Amino acid sequence: EEKLYDIVSSIVDVDEFGVTDDLYAIGFTSLTLMKLNSIIYEQMGANLDISILFNEPTVKNFAIEIDNSFEKDSGLEELIESAKGIKMQAIPVELFTEMVKKVVKLNERFVPPYGSGASLYIRPLEIGTSAQVGVKPSKEYLFLILVTPVGPYFKEGFKPTNICIMREFDRVAPKGTGRWKVGGNYAASLEAGEKAHEMGYSAVLYLDPKEKKYIDECGPANFFAIKDGKYITPASESILPSITNMSLQQLAQDLGVEVERRQIPLEELETIQEAAACGTAAVASPIAEIHDIDNGKKYIISKDGNPGPVTTALYNKLRAIQLGEEEDIHNWNTIVE
Repeated sequence: EEKLYDIVSSIVDVDEFGVTDDLYAIGFTSLTLMKLNSIIYEQMGANLDISILFNEPTVKNFAIEIDNSFEKDSGLEELIESAKGIKMQAIPVELFTEMVKKVVKLNERFVPPYGSGASLYIRPLEIGTSAQVGVKPSKEYLFLILVTPVGPYFKEGFKPTNICIMREFDRVAPKGTGRWKVGGNYAASLEAGEKAHEMGYSAVLYLDPKEKKYIDECGPANFFAIKDGKYITPASESILPSITNMSLQQLAQDLGVEVERRQIPLEELETIQEAAACGTAAVASPIAEIHDIDNGKKYIISKDGNPGPVTTALYNKLRAIQLGEEEDIHNWNTIVE
């Protein structure tokens, strides 16, 4: 452990408990090498506590996987549905809940301090482990939960960014695995995402893979917009039902905002007043402009360069609930004693 501490200390400033003082140095997408506790459940029923060195690219190399960031009850439902969708064994509900609480408790010292903007990221993962090479469901599975502190998502503040539309790429196939939380969906988005970043965009706004007429997903996140006082978000069989999106829809209704989940034609972007990508990491990432690369058209969403009032209110409301600053009337939070 002392040797590992020295390694981490050479990367970022680490205090005596092994928690970095410079949370921005950790970043969100790059995980700092450190000792983490992981809890594993194997099909035979064994419960094991292990200490591992975790680097995300290693995890992504598994051929069959389900991964899921976490809001407990809905996160578990998403994990179970994803497992069923690709013929994997679903984790028992009671065991899942026990494992999440235990791995957080074991890593309590890595929870970033209140007010830092950083968080402890929880990553359940299921992989097939049978000794086979054929294309068929595994007979044995390994389920584990990894946690790591991550830095603030918005390092320069809660500001809108530009995204782009590229018709040459599809994230998923019609009626494919897009509705489930599987690693292949993310692999399919890497080339388009890197190309967008090289062009100065934060993400790709995908159109539906069948007709290229309707808004689908925004990179690895759901898309929502505010139009004439309504919260609208795409309805599609190729979109993962985002827990964050569902939470924002509920909060919008709490605030008296009507919610519509329906197909959103591309041309409707000309009539919206606000837009954002929503997911676990960012909660809501406001959009300034959407550039259609293929035809040179620009949709200017934020006229003044600032997030819209409804998007800002929803973001602040959900973050306040997550941080315990506002009452959790929907019982979304789980307290780990």
